[in-house]
Parts: sequence; C-alpha cells; structure tokens
Amino acid sequence: MAYNDAVVEEGFIDINSVLKFIRIILKKWWIIVLLAITFCVGGFVVAKITYTPVYTIKTTFTTDNKTADVEGAPSQYRTSSDISASEALARNLAYMLNNNNLLHTRVAEVTGLQLTPKQVKSMASASMVTETQMVDLKVKSSNPETAYLVAKGFEAVYSEITSASFANVNFTISDPATPALSPDSDMTSLLYTIIGLFAGAFFGVLIVLILNKLKNTFQSADELSGKLGTKVLVSVAHVNKKKGDIKSILVTDKVNGLPFIETYKLLRTKIENVSVKKGYKSFVISSALENEGKTTVAINISLSLAKSGKSVLLIDADLRKPAVYKALSVPAGNDRGLCDVVNGTKSLEESIKYVEKFNLYLLISGTSVADPSEILSSPRTKEIINAAKKDFDYVIIDSAPAGVVADAAILSNFADAAIMVVREDTASLQQVEYAMGDLTSARSELFGCIYNDAVVGITGKTKRRNGYFSGSYGYNYSYGYGESARRK
Repeated sequence: MAYNDAVVEEGFIDINSVLKFIRIILKKWWIIVLLAITFCVGGFVVAKITYTPVYTIKTTFTTDNKTADVEGAPSQYRTSSDISASEALARNLAYMLNNNNLLHTRVAEVTGLQLTPKQVKSMASASMVTETQMVDLKVKSSNPETAYLVAKGFEAVYSEITSASFANVNFTISDPATPALSPDSDMTSLLYTIIGLFAGAFFGVLIVLILNKLKNTFQSADELSGKLGTKVLVSVAHVNKKKGDIKSILVTDKVNGLPFIETYKLLRTKIENVSVKKGYKSFVISSALENEGKTTVAINISLSLAKSGKSVLLIDADLRKPAVYKALSVPAGNDRGLCDVVNGTKSLEESIKYVEKFNLYLLISGTSVADPSEILSSPRTKEIINAAKKDFDYVIIDSAPAGVVADAAILSNFADAAIMVVREDTASLQQVEYAMGDLTSARSELFGCIYNDAVVGITGKTKRRNGYFSGSYGYNYSYGYGESARRK
C-alpha cells in the first residue's frame, strides 16, 4: 500500500496516511483557527442582526375517561384500563389541537385579532406529556399579547369541539395560560455560533488541503520515489535545533540521536558500495531550491566517510553563498578557496585546510564571488577535481541549488555522480523535476535522492533551515546575473 494513499485495506486504516493528513493540517493550523474564529463571530453577528424575540405561552390540559357525573370522585374508580384509555384520549386531544381546522377557525374568531386559521395553526403546537394523561399546548409569537390571546382562545373554545367528538370524557385545564413576562432564551445565537465554528473549521481544512495540493510538494519518501521514479538513498529525519543556532546538525554531535547518525552511516555504506562497483570517488550535492539542507547533507556525508578512516576532501563550490565554514565553525576570513585555485592566486595544496577535530580536509570559501559560473566552467576546475580524486579517497562537492542556477550542472560534468537533496514539503514536483533534468543532462550519473527533514509522527514543531543562514538566498543568486530569471 502506498504511503500517501488514505485507504482502508483488509479492514485496517493506513496509519501512515492518517499521520500524513494530520501533519498537513497542523502545518497550516492557523488558517483553520482563523477561519473558525471568523465564521464563529460571523454566525454570532448574523444571529444578533436577524434575531426576533419569541414569546411562548403554555396551557396544560388533562384528560380522564371518567366524567364528573359518576357518583363519587372519578379517580376512585380508575383502573389500569381507564389509565390506558385516558392516555389514548390525550393523544387524540393533542392531534385535534394541532390539526382541527374548525378549532383553529373558532380560536381566530374569539381572539378578536385579524388572524386566519392557518396563522393560528402555525403558532400553536400540542404534544402529549410522555406516560401521562396531560397535553401541553404551546403558542409562540413575536408579540406576547398575541400569544396570550391565542392561548386563551384555545382554552375558551376547545370544549365546543371536543364535546361533539368525545362524549362522557372529562377534559380539564390543569395549568391555564398566563402572560409572558420575558421572551424565550436566545438559542439562535448559540446555534449560529456553533455552526459558524464548525463551518469555518471545515472550510479551513478544505483550503489547507487545496493549498497543499496546489503546492504539489513531497510529503513522504514514497511520494518522492513514486512520482519521480528515482532511487531514494535514505530518509533523514527532522532534528530540532535551538533557536538562533546557525550551525549545521552534525553526525558528530550525539545529541542529534542514534537514528540520525545511523541514517548517515547507511548512506556512507551505499556510497562506498557504488565506489567499489563503479569506481566513483567524486559526488556533487545539490537541491532544487534553497533551504533544503544540501550543505548539511554534504558535510555529514563527508564526516561519515572520514569517521570510517577514509581521506575526504569537502569542496565548498557554492561560490555565491558559501556556508561550509560557518557550519563547521572554521575561520575563513577573506579566503576565496576554490576561486583562488582556479585563478592561480593559490595552489591547491595551499588552499586545502585540514581540520583535525573531524579528520576532514576542506577547500572552503569565505566570501562570495561575482562570476561563479565562469569560474566553475573553467577547465581548471576539472583539473582541480581530478587532482583531488588522485589524492583523496572521496571528494564531496557542495554546490548551489540546481533549480536556481546552472552551477550544479556545470560541476556535474566534472564529477562521477550527483546526489539530489529534497526536503519535505519544500520544492514542488515540477521544481525537482527541472533540477534533476539539469543534473541528468550533465556527464555524471544521478546516484539518487536524499529525502531530508522528514517529520516522524504527527508533528515536528521546529523547522530548521539546514545549511543556509539567511533569507535572501534567491536574491543573492539572481542579482546581477540573470540566472534565476532564465529558469522561472
């Protein structure tokens, strides 16, 4: 059963689909709450605007199949059969009060009001009190005087009609009508408010689902694999970060949990296997958009390989927005790293830094450059990567997002394989397809995708920005180069 199919199979609900649905709702909970409150207030306001006070006058009748003509009190001669008969008479009386047109006509006449029998019928309703011999007659009207006069009208004329149909039957008024001192409780406002609350919540959920459908982002690793037909190497779970912490989430930090660390060990194994089978040593790491965690992934792949005793060179080839030095807390200053080596300002040996703490070699960039595409497309870049492959077991290259600029596609021509990072609920299907198309058009093989920042369970409250540390990435990439405009 597919992860994203909310179906019932063999009598069991797909719990993953339920959790996915809940996560989608919770991500945009504020839309649901806002609409629920708006509709709730709207319902209350409409109820108050349209509210008309209603007054109810009640008269209670009692039936008895024994008349007062019987010697002695009728109750002394009441049997179970008499009680059953009286209850049946009560039901008949209720029916007559509700449906007898002659009775309604006489009530309209005696009230002295200009009422039609139909209007009298619409105002009055009679019902038998359960398991008793009593009938309650309720008359409702927006005018308390009208309600009272109609109720008294029933009291005045009911015997004229009942005596013709029910001989030797005792109908009495046990609780006569009295004038209404106040209108009925306003239940309409409460009802409209509750209806508004649920209607707002319903439309909120509907809007959230529609927006999610229009975004067409990935909600699970199965969706990524199914829709793109590509191999998902691993699914990296979401890990909370402290607010204000700009450092990447590293596999060397045990606080991130064993599942997170083991995921990268599994990824390391897959990379080592493809290296043995196909001889791949250099890998370009990219994504469709910013903030998908490609830099963090590139760093953690490098650290995982280095921890296994391999010599690893991590190249920060994101010359537009270098971030590796920040993530690893390595001082960079004005070092332009790869750019200096390509331009011949420094040699490769001079530019490579060794970080003993991580057993990792770095070719980092501390500042962005003005012409990254030209630098990366230089034959010298290919020579640098080839030279690094001779000196190191693995060369991991962090590049700019493939869906934003052409840098990753250029680097893929010089590397053995490319790895695509797709963050949950971030890039749309079309954006990922476009970026993958750029990478697959290059010389290197697309090794597979990493499904990143996957929320496990119902919710992950904190959403981090893996590997990127400011909100102006798209601006930094497009300003002055026209690369982004070409791809929109």
